[in-house]
Amino acid sequence: MKLNLKTITKFLAPALCLGLLGATQKAAQAHFIWAEIDQNEVHVALSERPGEDGIRFDQVQKSVITSGGQTLLLNPQDGKTYLAATLPPQSNVAAASNNWGVMDRTNQGRGIYLLYYHAKAARTIADAVKPSDLPAQWYAKSQNGQILATLVRKGVPVPGAAVEIILPGGQSQKTVTDSNGKVLFDSAGEGIYGIKALLTSSESGAYEGKTYPAIRSYTTLTFHIGAATE
Repeated sequence: MKLNLKTITKFLAPALCLGLLGATQKAAQAHFIWAEIDQNEVHVALSERPGEDGIRFDQVQKSVITSGGQTLLLNPQDGKTYLAATLPPQSNVAAASNNWGVMDRTNQGRGIYLLYYHAKAARTIADAVKPSDLPAQWYAKSQNGQILATLVRKGVPVPGAAVEIILPGGQSQKTVTDSNGKVLFDSAGEGIYGIKALLTSSESGAYEGKTYPAIRSYTTLTFHIGAATE
């Protein structure tokens, strides 16, 4: 059977539309800086979720990494999709801070703002109650089979922040912090957990010659639950 151009186009059009839609959805995915402790290293990546392939290594490498009162050197890893720094001995908490720069998202209805990423990594849930050097960070602990997490900025709990909780296996939950900056959710067994929140501020200023009327900060936390990590 011979197919003319019109017939071929008829068959291919739906597939092309689906392909374009998938590419658009993939391009629209948001990415955040996540830090994760693995053995004697902290891994840092810009990705949608913790543990996924990272992008924009050039920008991620500008992150300030701290642990145990020390500033760490962050380096690319051959064949890996994250950057890594060696932890000081007996360090169970690390932090990554990144001033991404001034963003103009006026065409998306988000205006102009200075974008910050703050990522905290705890080796285990027991370590997630320990502080890092970040100005905004999560604290978390086990509580009767659940996990209680608190979002704090400059020592003050943050109420009403939009939160996404990422569980082992990839499931996610969306919620907001209560009046005391807390969220409570069920434990989902062993694996890596991620918590992300958006913080906004009307603080204005200038950075690298660009002015901004507001600041948006994404604050993340990762920790492990499981016999292999505790």
